[in-house]
Amino acid sequence: MATPHFWDTSSDGMGPCTKPMDMATLGEHKAQCSTASGRWLALRYGVGQAVSFVVDRPVTAGVALVGSLVVWLVLP
Repeated sequence: MATPHFWDTSSDGMGPCTKPMDMATLGEHKAQCSTASGRWLALRYGVGQAVSFVVDRPVTAGVALVGSLVVWLVLP
């Protein structure tokens, strides 16, 4: 025995066919999400590379950090 569905979808009681307006809206949403996530993906990649560098080369990273602090504090 099938259980009745007590929920409704965005199809407004019609079949599960898509409308051209639905596809256009979905395309716009996908473009916006791709643009936004592209920036975050680039930032996450850069941070991951920096962390990987520090973990793989702690002495070199420490020397580079101390050297850059000395240059920043000494030079006007």
